Amino acid sequence: MTGRVGRRTTTLRSVAGGKSTHHAFGDWISHKGRRVQAGFGALFAVPGLTFVIGLLSRQALPGATPHIGNIVIGIIFLQCFTIFILYWFIPTFPSLVRPEAPRFERLDLARVTESAEAFSGLWRYAWLCWALLYFVIGLSLIYKAWYPQENLWFIEPITNAFNNIQTVFFVMCFRELRYPTHQKQSPLFASIVAVLAISTLEALFLIPDNPMRSSFGQPFSHVAGWASGFAAGAAIALLVGRLESKLIDVSAKIIAVFYLYASIQGAYPFLTLDPAMTLTLTSLAFIFKIILYMFMYWIFQSGILQFYLWQSVDLDSTVPKAREEFLKSAITVP
Repeated sequence: MTGRVGRRTTTLRSVAGGKSTHHAFGDWISHKGRRVQAGFGALFAVPGLTFVIGLLSRQALPGATPHIGNIVIGIIFLQCFTIFILYWFIPTFPSLVRPEAPRFERLDLARVTESAEAFSGLWRYAWLCWALLYFVIGLSLIYKAWYPQENLWFIEPITNAFNNIQTVFFVMCFRELRYPTHQKQSPLFASIVAVLAISTLEALFLIPDNPMRSSFGQPFSHVAGWASGFAAGAAIALLVGRLESKLIDVSAKIIAVFYLYASIQGAYPFLTLDPAMTLTLTSLAFIFKIILYMFMYWIFQSGILQFYLWQSVDLDSTVPKAREEFLKSAITVP
């Protein structure tokens, strides 16, 4: 899946040769133009403000909570729209040309390019699923506001389905970084089918006329919601664990932010229970999403993704033998 916005590409040779000096995430941000920095600042401003509003309406202004519902709906759709717009600006990665240095003789151009393309496509789908998830959450809040007495039994299965599909794409992103294009059949399709089957089963249990609804359907739905949130957190943590690498060399503070983002995924079942809580959680999550987006933008545009994949492929082919030789010759068992 390729980028929708045309961009001038660079080569790995130019990156490795020193023409691009912004090899650190912080340097890359600091050297962006004022217009770009102002744009990122505006992206942080809205969720930062709504996060404070959510905290105040929950803590200091409890009487304002019923009146914040319409604001929450507007914010949710604003976040959905922003995520969708950012999706179209995900950059393509630089074209890959074999550098002349001897250390790059083992560089497998085809495999690295294939892995980069695979990861890029999976990341784009995961980001798009985020936009769709926020859209569904916004629709559910509107429906609750318009028909407060209605039994919204179908909302949880739908939101769980989108959240779980997004989780599948994150797991596949991790898989591509851990095992770069190893010529094995991808479990992507089977995983999505399994997610849809679970959501369909949840919906069947929650149908109002189903006699098992109260005795089995509701507990099943609660377990499915909690499992969906924690699975998303685990998937993001797996991906962040791969990004926490010397090959990428990102600040420990940024990695800590990503792990914090993974940890709050367990709060997912609370998103549509209370307007103030929805506003607080989604605003906090949106701030973390923007940081993650900027980070992914950087590793795509800089060529670092391809360097990481090349080194991973090389390590996978050399480390097992080196480990075996080390354990045989250098370790003395008492």
